[in-house]
Amino acid sequence: MGPFSNEERNLDVLRLRYEDQAESLRDMLKLDVQLFIAYMTVQLALGGWIADKSPASGLVRIALGCADFAISWIVFTYFLNSDARRDESTQVIRNINDALKFNAPGIYLADRTINPPPIELPWLKKFRSVFLVGSLISLLAIWGLLLVGPSRNEAGSPQINNFYETYETPSPSSPRDAPPQQGNKRPPTSIKRTTSEKGTPR
Repeated sequence: MGPFSNEERNLDVLRLRYEDQAESLRDMLKLDVQLFIAYMTVQLALGGWIADKSPASGLVRIALGCADFAISWIVFTYFLNSDARRDESTQVIRNINDALKFNAPGIYLADRTINPPPIELPWLKKFRSVFLVGSLISLLAIWGLLLVGPSRNEAGSPQINNFYETYETPSPSSPRDAPPQQGNKRPPTSIKRTTSEKGTPR
């Protein structure tokens, strides 16, 4: 088996490069989906806890907001970098197609090309835009709960006080503390023996 020619070597390099970029796109998509699911799970759990507990302390709300912002910032940065790497890998694959003349008509087929014309979609219509938009919406929802929680507590506290004041039962008073009734006095009754009780004389 003789040495490879330049054409065979070039084809082998292009094939390896194509497979590497295609695998990189698949791995990035899988990691993007896993990270998005994990991030949304954390956001839902945090939002449920805030909606249930509604912390009234300002320091606690600020700490939760800063922690959520830090996590969201890391996720946003990753998605932006992943978007840039995805564009780079896609452009490499297109260059390989041009080098193999997959986009030129009459090379492999008589009247058309191997690859169809590339589809250029707006950024908002791309699948990866869902990651950034969904993460931003969840971040705003968490901050909204942190801002609304204290006002909801303040609005609910008078209702609770009125509830207790309305349905509070007075403690039973002892008979000693009851005031004497002046209008309904009854004279003391003496036990009198009737003649029938004395009996008839013998």
